[in-house]
Amino acid sequence: MQFTIDSAKRNYLLRTNIVNNREQEQPKSQFVIQTKKEAMLDKSAAFLAGAAIAGIVRNLKQVNSQFFLSSLEKINYLPSPEKTKDVAHKVIEDMGLSHRGVSVIFAEETPDSQKKISAILSKNYFGAVKKKMKKTSLGFLDKISDIFADANATLIGKSKKASYLIHEKCAITGKATSQLIFHELGHAKIAENKNLRPLLTVGKKLPLCSVGLGAWSLWHTPMKKDDTVKQSSSQKVKDFVDGNIGKITFLSFAPLFVEKALATKYSLDLTKKYLKPQAQKSLKKLYVIGLMAYVATAFASAAGFGLGNKVQNNIIKQKHTPQDVYNLLI
Repeated sequence: MQFTIDSAKRNYLLRTNIVNNREQEQPKSQFVIQTKKEAMLDKSAAFLAGAAIAGIVRNLKQVNSQFFLSSLEKINYLPSPEKTKDVAHKVIEDMGLSHRGVSVIFAEETPDSQKKISAILSKNYFGAVKKKMKKTSLGFLDKISDIFADANATLIGKSKKASYLIHEKCAITGKATSQLIFHELGHAKIAENKNLRPLLTVGKKLPLCSVGLGAWSLWHTPMKKDDTVKQSSSQKVKDFVDGNIGKITFLSFAPLFVEKALATKYSLDLTKKYLKPQAQKSLKKLYVIGLMAYVATAFASAAGFGLGNKVQNNIIKQKHTPQDVYNLLI
């Protein structure tokens, strides 16, 4: 009989304990779910704030473009558009690029000219991808190409941009900024050199990759440093990138700086025998200002992502510790 009472007591206490545990666990579970939602909202708000700051600062590079164009108008003794066109064709011959199909185009701000430029640009964009894909899969790429092409054709026609198209082997600039064509032919010489060509492609792609990396850093929450918690190698790499995104963004422009400087050197060397010393000196000044504009753009991009990242992390710290958010959202 004593055994039966003890068993009943034990079963009662066991059931009571289970119920109490469930009652205690339920609010805790609800709290965790609620905290996850709050953490996600806070993180999203922090991301948007950081992205806004990054976007504003990065867009300061537009000031560089205006400064460059205004500087072009103030530089004296630059060769005339007619002289530039004549020298450009001679330079192509001297470089041995004419038999390789390299050409130059001086765009005008007219519908016919912009339509022609847009068609050329559309063929060039995503060229390597289009060659590897079947024609039936190119519909969406063609639409994207056309959007980019129309926008850039307008800029070129308004003399706000110049470009060398690798796949089409064509140097293009606006008529009002015709003197930039020599710099673009410097790019052409690099593109036709199999040892230097990777510098041209990497120089264009790395800054674009840094934009994606910068956007990722605005979302990433670094793990709080704690000697008692061992970080994985991947987490260390992620936190390092997050903490140094500004420097990484700026360094991503390094190949571009080298390639631009090399293109400038080639263009000045090739035009030396065709232009007067004063014109050559003015051309050099123009290209140096252009290179500085790229450096300023790199600074703006680096500062934008660096500042945006700090804003994002500070907003998170106001409501949660980084470790809390990291634990909740993994």
